[in-house]
Amino acid sequence: MVYALLLGTSLGLGLLAKYAAIYFLLCVAIDAWSNKRAREALRGGRAIVALAIAFALIAPNLVWNAEHSFATFSHTAENAGWKEAIHLGAALEFLGSQFAVFGPIRC
Repeated sequence: MVYALLLGTSLGLGLLAKYAAIYFLLCVAIDAWSNKRAREALRGGRAIVALAIAFALIAPNLVWNAEHSFATFSHTAENAGWKEAIHLGAALEFLGSQFAVFGPIRC
């Protein structure tokens, strides 16, 4: 359960630092789909505990955004060039720039 606490705290703080941390959930889903050990790690309520902690940490930010017409989300959409419709080129450029600021991973 300690790892669930650490995971939830890390995800919540990561989301506060950069919304792109939400991609982590996609990575977890892909890993759990393809890896039995990853599925085992998410059992027993650990995934729910981690998500609850992450949500508790990001909730004040979400409330503030809701009270201010989702200003930071609108700003992110403007940076990505997503005004009225999503343009594939602008979306790919935005996603590429998100990965460009990501540092190397060492195992």
